Amino acid sequence: MNFLAKKITLFFIRRKQIEQSDYETFVYCFEILLSSVFNTVILLICALVSRFYLETAVFAIALIISRKMFGGFHAKTHFGCMSMLIFSYCVFAVLLYFVDVHSLGILSVVFCSLFILPVICLAPVSHPNNPLSANNIKKGKIFSALTMLLCFTVSILAHIYGFQKIGFLIAFPVACSAVAMLVGKLCYAHVHFRQ
Repeated sequence: MNFLAKKITLFFIRRKQIEQSDYETFVYCFEILLSSVFNTVILLICALVSRFYLETAVFAIALIISRKMFGGFHAKTHFGCMSMLIFSYCVFAVLLYFVDVHSLGILSVVFCSLFILPVICLAPVSHPNNPLSANNIKKGKIFSALTMLLCFTVSILAHIYGFQKIGFLIAFPVACSAVAMLVGKLCYAHVHFRQ
């Protein structure tokens, strides 16, 4: 990713569309953009292989929102990030394929029950490359708690009213984000917010 980002940045510098002084900034921006594109392509391929089109879309949206809210662990390489995404999705798809709908509903309630208190107490978790200000932590706590409470409520209502699959589609990626948050809390315990 870094290699491609550098090549793209140099291309635009040669064309005089980017200043040489902005080189590092644009390399970083293109690296993030490329990573997002590759992750999206991976999810599209997974959706085509599994034939879980709508399910994959819900998985992606819930994962993006909850990861943004909870913070936490990030892989050191883009390959590591993609590997974690593929692993999470494979577990998701296997559960969808092999577990009956009623059990998926129970799983969604269990996932939310396990992670509601840790998320409310610990989220958001700062990353060393992007420490959070005190104000961002305060806002993040509110949004993380609301996200988790909403997920918990949807899972319970979906289970009660016979929409267990919907509860699972939301609860599983939120649980993955909560695990990443807990791992991040352990790995980045030394990171403090900016004054």
